[in-house]
Amino acid sequence: MKLTLEMLLYFIRNLNPIIFHKCERERAFLGVKQFYPEEAQMEPDYLYVGKLSEICQTQTQLCRAKTFFEEDGVARKGTKTFLTVNDLLWGEKEIRQLPDCFILLDETYKIPYLMNRMIDLFQRMAAWDKQMHIAVLEGREIQSLVEISEPVLERPMIIFDAGFSVIAYTKQIVSTYTGFQKTIEKGYSEAGVMEKIRQKQILKQLKPGEALLA
Repeated sequence: MKLTLEMLLYFIRNLNPIIFHKCERERAFLGVKQFYPEEAQMEPDYLYVGKLSEICQTQTQLCRAKTFFEEDGVARKGTKTFLTVNDLLWGEKEIRQLPDCFILLDETYKIPYLMNRMIDLFQRMAAWDKQMHIAVLEGREIQSLVEISEPVLERPMIIFDAGFSVIAYTKQIVSTYTGFQKTIEKGYSEAGVMEKIRQKQILKQLKPGEALLA
């Protein structure tokens, strides 16, 4: 399976990553590789981990930034993505001269640690993906799928049917929202909650194929 750039950033958010230059929306990665100066050909489908100093010293094409980007600053297909330790202590001005997609981390992080984090992430998500596929093929209930997914979710979740009756929910993720437990106990959303949804026109903001957080 492939992991999107957004997923990678989500799982390393505690490292306070700073991303420069936007990759195309569908950018996804087959895996992660450590950057080696001797590697002549790099593949855009992989995330490369390395020190900013080493990358800049060996990739002479990094000086030709404008040839790699569209006018809106979004990277063209074929550009590479680097998860880098900012050992040069470069600021925004210098980084924005580089052509590829750069995710910068503090200089205190070590490359072996970052490689282990990335490898563990890909393995973890591959295991989750496999579990979900098996569960679906076995015809297991939606509640079971939610429970399998809880380790990769950040916030509590309730799944409703078209009539807003509860059909599944997270059990292990702590919620501070008082309406969460009440909704589960009743098995449906209260009239007051539904009225707020109507007032904010949340359902009208839903668009096919796009995620909504409202």
